[in-house]
Amino acid sequence: MPYAVETLHEAVAMEPDGIYDVTRIYTGGKALLLDAHFDRIDHSAKLERIPMQVDRLATRKAVKTLFERSGYEQARLRFAVGYDHPDEIIISMEPFAEEAKYLAGLRAKGVAVGTHTIVRSNPRAKTNAWVRQRQKTRASLGIDAYEVIICNQTGNLLEGFSSNFYAIKSGQLYTALEGVLPGIMRKVVLEIAPDILPLVTEPVRCDGAADLQEAFLTSSTRGIIPIVKIDDIVVGDGKPGAWTKRLLDAFDQWVTAHLEPIA
Repeated sequence: MPYAVETLHEAVAMEPDGIYDVTRIYTGGKALLLDAHFDRIDHSAKLERIPMQVDRLATRKAVKTLFERSGYEQARLRFAVGYDHPDEIIISMEPFAEEAKYLAGLRAKGVAVGTHTIVRSNPRAKTNAWVRQRQKTRASLGIDAYEVIICNQTGNLLEGFSSNFYAIKSGQLYTALEGVLPGIMRKVVLEIAPDILPLVTEPVRCDGAADLQEAFLTSSTRGIIPIVKIDDIVVGDGKPGAWTKRLLDAFDQWVTAHLEPIA
């Protein structure tokens, strides 16, 4: 590309308007649900009326070549497709091994999140316009939080700026079904959760954080991250709870069993 950046965060500002997707490459050059990410790119393209479809074999080969040339132990991987050049997929990659260690620490102690009321246009599509909107909004809020959870205009907690959101209340797992991005790791959670606790596909109220026993978020690069504080309210006893830990263990087992070669 005709630009040079140090991180994928910086790359967003340089990429054309269009759609994107993010995933990771694990140690040993393994990927997780790469076809599901290609499905999501195709779906976002359809929603945004971009006339394209991922050439999966060619894209897998390109990702494998880029990863091998990078010399990274692990990597965060980003795909972008612009409205004006639907025949081109921009593939970017940055090292992820240190980030993976950092995430392991967050999983052990949990994170604090904030909430904010904002309208996300076409939430089922991943667009660079939304990335830039959330970056601008996050900067204007000036809050010291790991993630921002969207509170919609009817007072429900929906999803994070870059994640899906879940809450455990009265021994049941709650997560919004409508008005959110159908995250790929979310599908994994919805698969494994019923063996651990009842699942309710409804959101919890923005003003109901004090009633939650536990909470967590998911994303393709982070997996499951426990939430121990929402705004000024401590969730549960302020530590990752027993239900979340069981889900984490089941999630890790699922991931290990489903890792695959890139190409």
